[in-house]
Amino acid sequence: MQTAHDETRAFYADRATDVAKLDDRMRRLIAQCVSARPKSVLDLGCGRGFLLRSLQERIPGLACFGVELSQSSVDEARSSGITIFDQDLAARLPLPDDSVDLAVMGEVIEHVFDPDACLEEVRRVMRPGATLIVTTPNLASWLNRLLLPLGIQPVFSETSTRKKYGHWLGLLGQGKTNTQGHLKLFTLGALRELLHDLRFDVVRVEGYKFYLLAEHPVANVIESLFRIRPTLASGFIVTARKL
Repeated sequence: MQTAHDETRAFYADRATDVAKLDDRMRRLIAQCVSARPKSVLDLGCGRGFLLRSLQERIPGLACFGVELSQSSVDEARSSGITIFDQDLAARLPLPDDSVDLAVMGEVIEHVFDPDACLEEVRRVMRPGATLIVTTPNLASWLNRLLLPLGIQPVFSETSTRKKYGHWLGLLGQGKTNTQGHLKLFTLGALRELLHDLRFDVVRVEGYKFYLLAEHPVANVIESLFRIRPTLASGFIVTARKL
């Protein structure tokens, strides 16, 4: 019988779900990473290594480690000279205790079956006072607050691993077959509570614009306005420190 971890590996083995582009979220994430001034960084769910390559260009001598399940993504990231661990995100990492300056979970925590175990393992390898940056879609975004009272499935949520249902319009994902395996969706308050319980101190929060909406002129203006309020933004970037 397959375990939940086996099913997760099988789901991601042949699909890449990362968005390797310098959109609003990625620009803000890179800025936060650089400001942490790390000598080593661990990117969980690193995809094709876009973030790690971007940080290598900006931080000389940076030691880069990534965790990824998609084989095609692993191959591409390794071709850039990045050390990649091909394993489940909640599995024990082949890194010593207190060894990493910066850990990043960019659009990853919503994919993880057991985010508690994942964050506990990340915490183990982070040095005292090290920085953790988590980005994730916002379940309580301004758009979802409009859609749900109308009986429309919230954006970013999925009810099937094969096809997107209940989203009404193609722009919102209706009928698309490129499901991304979102298992956990967070409000900002829920993510804060999870991090607090796992002994992380949240020091900064900012919103980001959803890249698909940002491509539409009118939607981009709305996204820019709501980005100022992370609780209403399409997604948020949470920076925390290991206590």
